[in-house]
Amino acid sequence: DMMPLDTHVAGSAHSHPRGAISPSDADLRFFPRTGKYHLIIGYPYRNTDWRCFTADGQPHDLEVVA
Repeated sequence: DMMPLDTHVAGSAHSHPRGAISPSDADLRFFPRTGKYHLIIGYPYRNTDWRCFTADGQPHDLEVVA
């Protein structure tokens, strides 16, 4: 079943090209203003090189549905 369309902003996604998959100080200031969940993808950008964080920077498990 398809989920209904929802137009609210759930969070953000961005990369850390140096590979650190944890929120920077700038991320921690940005996250609370832009939703509940935030993805960081780190170099070398494999399908395991990402993490999800809550608006306060805590790790959050996220199920990926393909």
